[in-house]
Amino acid sequence: YFRAEDPEYLSKIIEREKKLSDERNRALSEVLPELEKLYLSSGERPRVRFFDGVDGLRTMQAEFLKSGAELVESFSATDEITKIFPKFGEEYGSKKIKKQIRSKTIYTSSKGPFLKKIDEEMLRESRYVPFDKFPVSCDISIYKNTVSMSVLKNHIFGVLIENKEIADSMRSFFAMAWENSEKYNK
Repeated sequence: YFRAEDPEYLSKIIEREKKLSDERNRALSEVLPELEKLYLSSGERPRVRFFDGVDGLRTMQAEFLKSGAELVESFSATDEITKIFPKFGEEYGSKKIKKQIRSKTIYTSSKGPFLKKIDEEMLRESRYVPFDKFPVSCDISIYKNTVSMSVLKNHIFGVLIENKEIADSMRSFFAMAWENSEKYNK
């Protein structure tokens, strides 16, 4: 059974809610200056985006092609890439060439060092490293202020991190690896 309540009771409920809201506003006013200091002291935040599945990786590729990058440095697991994208070189490579995007790539492959043969036409410098010594199943690319990472086994996904400091640090790691990979390409 339901029984009608005195309408005056509704006014009391609203007053109680208003009082509670005022208390919350006062508490927020007290901590807000400290929260703003913390927020401002943390500096520029990287922009991080997640892309799921093969379609997500295609979206990442399309974003790279639109980025205006002139050079991309990458670590590539060519066996894994060709499993997911069998015509990767023909489709993606030709789009990269049309945009005149140069690349430097350190790669692993069960076929051995095979990319060098077509480096010039692909606007690329490549260096092979043996998979048994450096087992890689991800693809990592550095361009402009962006680091792109693609996981190519099991659950396929990608992450884009846009931040100058992270991109510059990854470029340094790439330069170190590039220098040390020369011994596998003589």
